Amino acid sequence: MPADTGFATDIIFNNDGTYFLNKKEISHFYQILGKLNITYFFLDVFYISKYFLSKNYTKMNIENYNDVLANKIYRKFYSMKFDTCIKNKAFCDSNFLKLLKVFKKEVESNNSKFYVLLYPNNKHVKHFKEIIKNDAENFNYFILNKDLEYNYIDKKNEYHFKNDDHWNEYGNILFAENLIKIFNKIGIKSTKINKVNIYKDIDLFYNQNKY
Repeated sequence: MPADTGFATDIIFNNDGTYFLNKKEISHFYQILGKLNITYFFLDVFYISKYFLSKNYTKMNIENYNDVLANKIYRKFYSMKFDTCIKNKAFCDSNFLKLLKVFKKEVESNNSKFYVLLYPNNKHVKHFKEIIKNDAENFNYFILNKDLEYNYIDKKNEYHFKNDDHWNEYGNILFAENLIKIFNKIGIKSTKINKVNIYKDIDLFYNQNKY
């Protein structure tokens, strides 16, 4: 749940645990393409041609266009406008809380326990606590290690890739260690990670693949 935009979705969640998926109207042209199973043929032709014509285009290329396209489709058909939750924060927060209850109910119906993991961002954590504080439902949650969050430090540290804010291999090890600690707290016995050996493999990989 991005804290800057809130839980922006066209799906409506009700108090009784039911929800409504809005059916989107798709033009007859795209329906025909879908039935002929040639949609991806045209998409491949377009993006592969674009890739060869402009290889320096960094935002979209032959390797990542499917992800970019999926995000475009989501924003076009299934996501609310960017500022919807800024203008109507109470509705989006209520919708998100109802979604949590849907998941919690489904998990517990399978004789399992429901836990929430929070990304260690002060804004995210504060927002989540505000949403659940006046609700009768009890949500067990854990906050991940703050070293994983870029906002806690002045510059990117060893846990993030140099060119973006995503966790690198070292960050994923720290995340795994977080999970093991949480597992132990909730009664799932887990062994420790042999971090020294894993670090050696990662260091070796980076030394052999310097750019």
